Amino acid sequence: LEPELEDLLWNTVNLFHRAVSRIEQALDANVQAQKHAQSCQDGSEIRSVELERLIAEGLSMIERRDAFELMRDTAAEFFCRHTGSTWRPRHRSSSACAA
Repeated sequence: LEPELEDLLWNTVNLFHRAVSRIEQALDANVQAQKHAQSCQDGSEIRSVELERLIAEGLSMIERRDAFELMRDTAAEFFCRHTGSTWRPRHRSSSACAA
């Protein structure tokens, strides 16, 4: 796999990078939904349960995002060690690794 290793490592980092982006978008939408649910609170159990669900969902997204960020950063370290370049999306140029 040595001839393919750089591409495999780049794609591994990119996979986690894209997952983080998707989760952040969903988290932004969840925050907006939470704000809306808070403004619609009328003391009813239905509204309270919906807000609690959104909050729990948001916390889960934060945990998922943090886990994917850790995996992305670890994969980027492997990429850097192997290539000597910092991982960047394909449309940007790469620079030397920080020691």
